[in-house]
Amino acid sequence: LLQQHYRQTPAGYVLQHCVHGVPSDTHMRTANGSMVAHFVNGTTRTFPRCERPVVDGVSLPIVAREDLPPDYDGWLAYTAFNVSTGFDAFVGGFSVPDIPTKVAHILYLFTGLQNIDWIPKVDPEEAGKGFDIIQPVLQYPGDLGEYWSVKSWYVTIDSGAAYSDELKVLPGDTILGTMKRTGDTAWKIVSASTKTGQATTLNADHPRLKVQAWAYNVLEAYGLSGCNDYPNTPVEFTSLSLTLAGQSSPLPASQVAWKVNPKPNPKLWCHEHIAVDSGDHVTISFK
Repeated sequence: LLQQHYRQTPAGYVLQHCVHGVPSDTHMRTANGSMVAHFVNGTTRTFPRCERPVVDGVSLPIVAREDLPPDYDGWLAYTAFNVSTGFDAFVGGFSVPDIPTKVAHILYLFTGLQNIDWIPKVDPEEAGKGFDIIQPVLQYPGDLGEYWSVKSWYVTIDSGAAYSDELKVLPGDTILGTMKRTGDTAWKIVSASTKTGQATTLNADHPRLKVQAWAYNVLEAYGLSGCNDYPNTPVEFTSLSLTLAGQSSPLPASQVAWKVNPKPNPKLWCHEHIAVDSGDHVTISFK
């Protein structure tokens, strides 16, 4: 298939027909390999099965880059924390930085939970079979212009991806990202502005969501033309709170041991940097 048949998501490149935008608070389930949306008005929609949703090494149309490699994309800075029995909740804030001088195809910053440690563009697609990620995501630019926005996402390898309504946010805001188990295999993902109280929500239910054993804080980028595509101010991930499966109280921050860039990019051309200030505070800075 041609390059234009793909689009970027916060979990790598996905065939465009496998990426589904749905209204806030939609419940996404899977039946016979297809995503089924249960809308708040009581109606449902079944999306066609996605045959090969994620493809390694697929690039967007050629970007004029300033001293950057042509494939300088993907998870460029991140932390990871793993507990084999999984989590029941991951809650935390992340700050909205200034507007970048130039515009990349897309910047993503997010907290996320996955069932396996599969990293887009680093690990082969074959290794990602059975993969999922749930994530409240900050992105720039927005869908309709040069602004920051948030959506709540659920991405799988075999059934594609779904995201909630876009919510525009402003520099200086703090996004409260929430992922909480609501059933044995069901989760609620919320991206909320702490300034306005507005939120955009996605619900996901799938057998593989039973054990979400990997937690992340991530900077992901696609189509950078140069280092000025980044903001100047860092993004602070604060009040990070992880609750183990079957527990009622979050882990103490002293017991959360984030690993920094465990599968590193060979070279960080724009000096992307991630610092673990404590178990409940991570900072991503640029340039």
